[in-house]
Amino acid sequence: TLVRGGCHGAGLPVLVVDAYTHRILTRVLGLPEQKLAYASLQQQITENLTEADVYYFMRLHAGFVELAKNCCKTRPICAGCVLGALCRHNGTSSLGTILREVRHDTPEE
Repeated sequence: TLVRGGCHGAGLPVLVVDAYTHRILTRVLGLPEQKLAYASLQQQITENLTEADVYYFMRLHAGFVELAKNCCKTRPICAGCVLGALCRHNGTSSLGTILREVRHDTPEE
């Protein structure tokens, strides 16, 4: 359950990049995990989602946490992953494509 108005991302419209987010996005983008700094990843996402609000980023991060716990573990279970068709670890993708797909699948409030 997400709560509006919390301290997520210091109240700024940015994606919190933690170990889960970093792991998923580096795999999905096909990047070496140790080469992409957290701040750089956060900046790339924020620049690709200029119209997103704080609540959107909270939902996106919550989705990444669930995905990391269920599929994109330290040893990934790619079968059944919702990003499987978009993931370079398991297919081909680009950051823009992934973010557009995630945003498109977000239900309207």
